[in-house]
Amino acid sequence: MSAAVAGCGVPQQPEDPRPPTPTAGLSSGAWLEVTGAWPERVTLPLEASPECIRRGGPHTGAARSFTAKTSDFAEYDAGGENSGRDFDVQVHVPDVSSYPDESPSVTIVFSDKQGRHFRMGAEDGQGATITANDHDPAVTFEVTGDATSIDADPVLIRAAGQIRCESFVDK
Repeated sequence: MSAAVAGCGVPQQPEDPRPPTPTAGLSSGAWLEVTGAWPERVTLPLEASPECIRRGGPHTGAARSFTAKTSDFAEYDAGGENSGRDFDVQVHVPDVSSYPDESPSVTIVFSDKQGRHFRMGAEDGQGATITANDHDPAVTFEVTGDATSIDADPVLIRAAGQIRCESFVDK
C-alpha cells in the first residue's frame, strides 16, 4: 500500500504483514494505530474504560460487541479535544447460531491532526480481519480501506487495534 492521508504530513509506514496481537499484560484497555494518519499507536486513557457486552449469555456463539472511545464525535463539529489522537471504535461479532450469514464488523471514527473526522468500516474477510473468542473479552482487528470525511476526499488507510475488558457484561 502506498497511500497517505491527505494533509496529515506523516509519511506512510511500511505495511506490517503480521495481524495485530494482544498486548501482553493488558487487563483492560484499548489501542489503535492508523497508519498514514497518526505517527504512533494511541492508547485509551486510563480514565476511559472499554465496554465488552455479550448478548445471550456465556454460550458458544453468543453475540458480542466491543467499544472503545476517547471522544463523542458530533457529526459536524470541528474536531475532538485531542486532534490526531481521538477515536471511537466499535466491533460487532454476531450470534452465529441465530445469524449464520452475518459477519463480524468494525467501525472506526478518528480525527487527524487538523481535527478532521474520518470514518471507515468493513466486515471480516471483506477489508477487515477480526479475531475474537467466545469466552475472552478481547478482540483484535485490522482494517484496510477508504476512510471518508465531510472535510476531505476519501483516503486509503490501514488501521489496527485491540479492545480488551476485564470481563464481559452479559445482557
